[in-house]
Amino acid sequence: MFLLFSSCDQLKKKEETPTPEQAEKDEFDKLFEQATPVFDSAHWARQESLRAEELAKENDTNSYYRTDLYQKIHQKVLTDDLSIDDRRFICDSVLEQSRTLSDQGWSMMDSILQALPKTHKNRLFFEALRADHLGASHRAGPKGILYGLYRFSPDSIASSTSLSTYELSEGNEWEAVMSPEAKWFAELKDSLYPEEQEYQVEKVVDYSLVLGQLAKSEKLSFESISPKGMTTNTFDGLYHYWNECEESSRYLIRNQKESSEAILGSKYSFDLEFTSDSTLDTQIQQQFWYMDECADCLTNFRDQVVFAKFKDVPVVATYFGQRYIASQGKTGKPYTFNRTLFLIGPNGKLYPLWTASYDNFFCSCL
Repeated sequence: MFLLFSSCDQLKKKEETPTPEQAEKDEFDKLFEQATPVFDSAHWARQESLRAEELAKENDTNSYYRTDLYQKIHQKVLTDDLSIDDRRFICDSVLEQSRTLSDQGWSMMDSILQALPKTHKNRLFFEALRADHLGASHRAGPKGILYGLYRFSPDSIASSTSLSTYELSEGNEWEAVMSPEAKWFAELKDSLYPEEQEYQVEKVVDYSLVLGQLAKSEKLSFESISPKGMTTNTFDGLYHYWNECEESSRYLIRNQKESSEAILGSKYSFDLEFTSDSTLDTQIQQQFWYMDECADCLTNFRDQVVFAKFKDVPVVATYFGQRYIASQGKTGKPYTFNRTLFLIGPNGKLYPLWTASYDNFFCSCL
């Protein structure tokens, strides 16, 4: 009788022991549940899980497909030994959701702004930035809603606005087209420098005399923002910069003591509280981990730190990099300078509303 019960217990335990395939699937589901916060919703995560099962069938393998890849998502690191296809699978998964963050943020921002008085400084600024974000009228300098400022030499700071932009063609391919700023510069060139200049590897054309003409109809003063405060400033020079990797307009301001660390400029005045927030700095690192792992070129997007908060709206301003642009980081890699406005959503997630950067690595030349 004892042997009979013993045999039954052993049989029961054997039936309860999961197969290797089931154990691997359970482990996969556990990892995916842990990795889900990287994505926007559990529903989307489950769709990826179903896609993985389909891929498993296509690959005719007995193992539960790509368990190790979702482990990489959970660890938020992609090692060099990953194949191109595996890396693309992971990066496509996270980038698909990240592309919608800005639109989601602006949708939330619309309702937030409606709750503010119509004359509120920050409401006026964000409504203008929203219109600039949706339209194709982006301009720099005196007409700029918001732009990055960067230190290009030890004694000068300037904006750098690209004179080309990219749009989807009818064939669903990205094509370079002239930006509104580029068209304006083309008109200036015809009137000021009608003769073609000889080819150069790099050239800087001085358009500063145009500032005097603009002063008759445009306000040349603007707000320059640094991590320490805001200062009313004026443009001292305007240049057209070109090399084989970049074509941009640069509005120059001198290295005045009160604006020596300027990182943003705007024709609008708005209310800021200057503060640091190490918790949000860490969240930027964690939420946007894939910016380093999946980018084609060097980027310091996730290294940005909070330096200010907007009053009465849940938006913070962040930046990375402001030293002389020839400098390099501790790793010896050239900096990519970044400035971003993040909306802090009700779920604590960060939504980039606006971002600007200067690519010191010249990725476009690769």
